Amino acid sequence: MSGLVKVTQLLNEAALYLAGRQQPLSSKLAGEPQAGQAAAPGKRRVSLGTVPDFGFSGPGVRLEDVRADSPAAQAGLRSGDVIIGVNDGAVDDMRDYAAALKRLRPGDQIRVRIIRAGAEQTVTARVVER
Repeated sequence: MSGLVKVTQLLNEAALYLAGRQQPLSSKLAGEPQAGQAAAPGKRRVSLGTVPDFGFSGPGVRLEDVRADSPAAQAGLRSGDVIIGVNDGAVDDMRDYAAALKRLRPGDQIRVRIIRAGAEQTVTARVVER
């Protein structure tokens, strides 16, 4: 039953996002950006080893899982932690988290601010190549 709840939450979030868009949704599967669109500001080159909970609506990014032997696992992150910041930037949602990761290079050491059991903590990790 919990799987159905997660699917329902995800569909609800997608519907709300799409309903609030000013421009029509478009997609191009491969190649250059479509006319009038800017190129993506860069691809993510690093991995922390986190698996976000896509059903969580924030603020922050709650972790569904942490990959074994990843920088996140080595830093002590675990399932249920909510990432609220990377370095000096706030993380309010998945978009902020992805943007923070895009700014990094393999080997960069970062500070990750989290909420665990209602308390804020900061851990450090060194990201690896994706």
